[in-house]
Formats: sequence, C-alpha cells, structure tokens
Amino acid sequence: MELIAELGAGPREVGRARRVMARALRRWDIHGEPAEIAVLLTSELVTNAIRHGAAPVVVRAGINRRGSLRIEVDDDRRGAVAARRARPTDDGGRGLYLVDSMADRWGYRGTRSGKRVWFELAAC
Repeated sequence: MELIAELGAGPREVGRARRVMARALRRWDIHGEPAEIAVLLTSELVTNAIRHGAAPVVVRAGINRRGSLRIEVDDDRRGAVAARRARPTDDGGRGLYLVDSMADRWGYRGTRSGKRVWFELAAC
C-alpha cells in the first residue's frame, strides 16, 4: 500500500482521514467522481471503525495489481460486518449500504487484533 495513516479514536479523525485520502488521490492523479466516491466511502468506513471499533484505526490505500484503487480500514475490535438498510427516520446506519452500492467490490476479514474492512474502485 502506498498510503498508511494511523488515526485516533475521536470524531475529528474522520475529517483527517478525508483530507489524507484526498491528498493521496491527487498525488496518484485520481480526480473527479472516482476521487469523490473514494473519499466518501473512506469516511464511512472510518466513521464505523471509530463508532463500533476500537483505536487505533489504520487507513491503507493504493493501486492493486488489477489497477483498482483499494482502500482498507483496520480497527482493533473483532466482529462481523454487514450492510443494512436504514429506515428513513434513522440517523445513521447507511455507511456500509453506501459502500455496497458504490464500490466495485468490498469485504472484510479478521486480523490478529480486530478486523479490516476494504473496498475497491476500478474506475482509476
């Protein structure tokens, strides 16, 4: 991975993750809609990691062998990850639904200390 950023546990870290990702995408000459989607989905995964996971939260990103942008977010809490449909009156619960809807591929796996949620965008 070409980008590795360790984040803390506070909600301000979501904005920091967005800024770090946007800078990396500019360096990799990824602009427009693919960049906007990548930043949005990164912030959704980081938000989930901060809300439901445990610090540290680590963001990794780079271009994989298939030429797709791959972004991974690790946290230190084990558990299953599943997209759900939020009700219109719910304040949250749409993050993984957005990832499922907008990413070309996504998934998760357990790590030694917690879990890694990832997505890929092929439009790079």
